[in-house]
Amino acid sequence: MKKRFLIGLLAANFITMNATGQCNETYNLCSKQLSKADRKAGWNVNQQSTGISVVKGEVYEMTVMAYEGLEYRLSVCTDIANGTAATFQLAQDVVTTSTNEIGEVERTKERKIIFDNAKDDTDLYVLFRSNKTEKFYISINIPSSGMSKKAKDEDSVCLGVLLEHRKVKKSAL
Repeated sequence: MKKRFLIGLLAANFITMNATGQCNETYNLCSKQLSKADRKAGWNVNQQSTGISVVKGEVYEMTVMAYEGLEYRLSVCTDIANGTAATFQLAQDVVTTSTNEIGEVERTKERKIIFDNAKDDTDLYVLFRSNKTEKFYISINIPSSGMSKKAKDEDSVCLGVLLEHRKVKKSAL
């Protein structure tokens, strides 16, 4: 009985690892779309980078933390054979303060898009930094056509999100 249970557990674990592992390091493909100079600009791969299998035509969303004193470079890519690119937006929450008619201070939080590569498809990446530690939100539109090189499911594609960081250079002032 224990032997069957152990074999079943190992088989389930293998299936799960195989399904998620097929796209594990797809984010490495993103660096191939950068110029040689961009690749040698002193960037370090951030641990928030990910490679994942996603359904074609869906929107994938993720949150990343940006820390004070670091500059970030965000690239998004897929393993679609014909080179169809995923479009993405980078956003952050902005708090605005206003006073209502009776003099009470009201604070509202809204998500502000700070970069949208669908509007300027010549940009392969976006650079950003934060004056404090804060969350940024990435929304990625997955192409609905094309064949994945790695994903075994015809309805899926491997998505890579490459987040790199480096220390902000101090100004001479």
